Amino acid sequence: MNANPASVEIAGPEGRHDNRSLLRHATRSAHDRAERRWSDVPDTAHEMAKFLNAMLSLHLEFGLTAASSVDQHGALELEHKRLAALRGDLEIVPHTEPDPTARMHHDTAWGTLYALNGSALGATVLMRQSRETIGASTRYLELMSSFARSGALGTFFRTLNRQTLDMRRATSGATAVFAAMADQKPGAPAATGYS
Repeated sequence: MNANPASVEIAGPEGRHDNRSLLRHATRSAHDRAERRWSDVPDTAHEMAKFLNAMLSLHLEFGLTAASSVDQHGALELEHKRLAALRGDLEIVPHTEPDPTARMHHDTAWGTLYALNGSALGATVLMRQSRETIGASTRYLELMSSFARSGALGTFFRTLNRQTLDMRRATSGATAVFAAMADQKPGAPAATGYS
């Protein structure tokens, strides 16, 4: 198989390209790096706050712009729900909102959403473990877990697979999210525009 993600051919359902598998293959090392960075389950309220701040930073930096840049029913509304859940969990009030007119290339946006939405699988595990370790879950983890369990994540992946994408652009979107997640520093405030 050719290592160039733009030229990898993987057939999916109905003979279409399997964009999910292509992205998984192309972003494996970036994904693994992000996963290693956050491999310890937050076991205190302080650790959970650091994790939630990192997620807030990612959704503000990437989520709203990506959701605004694709034509998928409910994508923007879902990002607003995620931000509201994170703000509620962290009990912060926004001072500024990201530019609502900002857009990214359609293919980059699909890769970005692949990384953000795919994190719903990990949220299910974190939700279960955080209930055991700190005796509580969070609105954000519950929302993401519900997204995975409800079938919405599967619907997203099927929609992703129906797209005709420039895989270089899609890969760059997903890799940027994973890199930003891996680069979050323990205890460092998220670059969110909040104080």
